Amino acid sequence: MLDLLYPPLTFSSSSRLYLRALTTGWRRAQFHVCITGESFVAQLTLGNQMDLVTAALHMAAEDEAMKSNAHALLPVETFSARLDTMVSEIREQMPFGLSPQEQLDWVHRYLFDTWGLKIAKGMTQGEQFSPYRVYMHHVLTQRCGTSAAAAVILHTLLSRLIKAGIVSFKEYKVGLPISNIARPIAVLTDGSAGPLKCAGMIRWVTPYQLLAEMLGQLKRFFWNWEWSTVRA
Repeated sequence: MLDLLYPPLTFSSSSRLYLRALTTGWRRAQFHVCITGESFVAQLTLGNQMDLVTAALHMAAEDEAMKSNAHALLPVETFSARLDTMVSEIREQMPFGLSPQEQLDWVHRYLFDTWGLKIAKGMTQGEQFSPYRVYMHHVLTQRCGTSAAAAVILHTLLSRLIKAGIVSFKEYKVGLPISNIARPIAVLTDGSAGPLKCAGMIRWVTPYQLLAEMLGQLKRFFWNWEWSTVRA
């Protein structure tokens, strides 16, 4: 799976990379590209323990370092902490005594209605898949992104709520709607969820597939020719 998402990298410590930067005359931006690339791949190797928002932020940080010759790294931890703030707000605001399904529904409403996450609805495919709607630091700042970027936030929020012991359910899955301008959804997978009326219009995705979807959207933006609208 890693080979599909990212070219093979030779792992080395940050100190080794820094030594190479000193001895070969690398610019600081080149050093940052390597550091952020390693951090992204390191997240991918965590499997079920991967934090999707953090992985997506490292992906954005690498591009920022590459194209802007940045002298400072994108503050991944600062942007990631916005999800922790959301977790704290849910802890304070979600009513007690809700069933697992009611908790899931409440979190979904919180994310899209209270916090205000919107799905990008560009007039053209290029506008819809703009980096400002895919790269996670932009999505968290503007509270607007593609359905895949929104699904990454939804997946991570649910994962952190489970780890914090705020919700009573343990298993869920996230799906992307066939329409690129509709909200992603999450359902419980422990058997407590009822039948889903729109199940035929949803494509269930793994965390790795969500990251691959985001990379595919960026490809459609940067290689701006006519693409088939049929997903593989």
